[in-house]
Amino acid sequence: MSNFSHGVWGPLLLKCGLKTEDGKHRYNFHLVRHAAASLFIAYLKWPPKRIQTVPGHAKINMTFDLYGHLLA
Repeated sequence: MSNFSHGVWGPLLLKCGLKTEDGKHRYNFHLVRHAAASLFIAYLKWPPKRIQTVPGHAKINMTFDLYGHLLA
């Protein structure tokens, strides 16, 4: 388990009541990153190059592959 997951992400989910009954995280960080990028496109109308920075895509093609349907 990474320092971020153990020291920040896990405690945050626990504090917010977002763990399953068996103690596992309901949401992983990858899912939240994807949701954030999708919401920035849908509601803030961010351009593709700005969206590229949210998930940290090295190439714009990855951003278009994942979010192109929302950018149209």
